[in-house]
Parts: sequence; structure tokens; C-alpha cells
Amino acid sequence: KTFTENGKIFNTLDDMYPALVLLHLFEDTHDEKYITVAKQIVSTLREYPRTKGGGFLHMVRHDGQLWLDGLYMINVFLAKYGEITNDPSYYDEVAKQISVYTDLLRDNETGLLYHAYVEGNSQKNFHSESKHSNEFWSRSLGWVMMAIVEVLNIMPEDYKGRKEIIKRLKSLTDALLQFQDSETGLWYQVTNRADLERNWLESSSTAMFTYSMAK
Repeated sequence: KTFTENGKIFNTLDDMYPALVLLHLFEDTHDEKYITVAKQIVSTLREYPRTKGGGFLHMVRHDGQLWLDGLYMINVFLAKYGEITNDPSYYDEVAKQISVYTDLLRDNETGLLYHAYVEGNSQKNFHSESKHSNEFWSRSLGWVMMAIVEVLNIMPEDYKGRKEIIKRLKSLTDALLQFQDSETGLWYQVTNRADLERNWLESSSTAMFTYSMAK
């Protein structure tokens, strides 16, 4: 169900993420079939819906919604594609996506990033004025941090946008450290709401943060 008849991937950024393995297979085997499919995905992205500012929407069927975890689902692939094809314009696209996502979703009070943003008419579970989702979700913040460190691992050291990307990573890291549980060293599922009775210390987001900070 992921593919149309002509082989193009569609519907969600989640559908596209597994294509990253194609680029690694191409590196290992030099078999053109892998890069051919990767090129089809890149072609799909040229027509994929975006916000007015150019951020990829998470799903075609969720009109106007940009989700934080989308940064990981497509941008590591794009950075790797730029490396393999020796085309720095893909680094520029990745830098743009990081900028758009973090600008749209940043909360000025906490420094955290909301999970989602909706462009256009307000929808259920979004603030009517800010167009943000109602809460911060640690796992989606983990996806962002992993996306950025893995993208930086691919981009050349002298890439023009590198310092700005690192600046945004540091800003998010500093924000997260304010909400780390002092007793366990873990983070809560709803990042800033340790006071909620039904909230819990969550292992996968903690692993994501730890990996990213260590890297």
C-alpha cells in the first residue's frame, strides 16, 4: 500500500523514512537499482505538500499539519542523498527544514518544541491562536535531536549552515536539561509536566536524548 503503480512513495513522511537503507545499500553494492528508487522518492518530494514557509507536512491526509518527528523521517535521507550525489542543494533543503520546524514549533517560555503545528483553520487538539498542539511530547523531541546529530554527521564540516544548526541543537538541549528528573536522570513522556499523576518517566525518549547528547 506504500507504493503507487509507478513506484513513487506517497501519503506520509513515515512511509519515506525506510528509503534511507537504499542509500546505504547503494554505497555498499554500487547497484544502480537502489539509487533509482531513491531518485523516485526525491521526485515525489518535489510535489509533496508543504506549509507556506516550505516545511514538509507530515501526512497528505492531515491537511496543513506539520509534526515534529517528520524532521527525522525525511531529512537524514535527504542529507545522505546529497552526500552520495555530491549535490549540496540537499543540505540546503535539510537546513531549511530544521529552521522552519524549530521556528514554527518553539515555545519561547520553555525553549521546548511543540509536537505539531497546523496551518489554516484551527483543528481539534491545537491552540486556536498559536496553532500548536497542546503538549510537548518527549519522543518527538528525541526524533529532532537524533535527526540533527545524524545530519551533522553527514554534512561537510565547512557547510555554510552548520553553525546555525548546531546553535538550534544546543538551544533544545539546554531546554531539555531543565526538565530532566533529578532522581532518575530520565525524562517524562509529557516533557514539562512532572506534576501530572498519569504522566510517567519514559525510556525511549530518554535513550534518544542520551544518544544525541553523547554524540
